[in-house]
Amino acid sequence: AIEECDRLMAHDPSSVAQLRRLKAATQLRLGRLSDARATYEGQMADREVAWARTGLAKAAFQEGRLDEAAYLLRQTVEINGAYLEAYEWLSRVLDRQGNVGAARDVLRRSLEGSSRSAYRQLRLGELSLRSGDLDTATEAFQRSIALDTGFKEAREALARLEAN
Repeated sequence: AIEECDRLMAHDPSSVAQLRRLKAATQLRLGRLSDARATYEGQMADREVAWARTGLAKAAFQEGRLDEAAYLLRQTVEINGAYLEAYEWLSRVLDRQGNVGAARDVLRRSLEGSSRSAYRQLRLGELSLRSGDLDTATEAFQRSIALDTGFKEAREALARLEAN
C-alpha cells in the first residue's frame, strides 16, 4: 500500500494530500514511526492540516513523548475545534499522563460539538468512573448504549457500575 501511494503521487499530483494521509496512517499502523513522521512533516511543509498534526502527535504518543503529543494536539484543537479525533487523542494522552480529570474534560468538550459517538460516550463514562463522577459515568454509558444498542463494552461497563 505504501509503495502504491508513492506511485500514485508521482502520477497524480492533485491527490498528493489524500495519498500522504493514507501512506502515513499505514506507516503508523505498521510501527514505522519515523517514516510516518516524515510523511506527516512533508504534508505540514506543503500545507498545515489537522490530520497531519494529529498524526505527528500519534507518532509522538507511540514513542512515549507525551508532552510533545499533548502540545501538538492542543494546537490542533485550538486551530480546528471541529476536528474530533484530536480531542480523542488529547484525552488519551492526558489520561496516560495521569491527568484523568483533564482527560475527561477534553472528551466532554468534544461531545459538546458532536454527542453522537458511542465510543466517545463510553470513554467519557470510563474516565468519569475513574475520577469518581458516578452520575456522569452512568449517563455516558447509557448514552453510549442508546447510540449503539449492540455496544457490548458499554453494556458491560454500565452493568459493573450498577452492580457496585
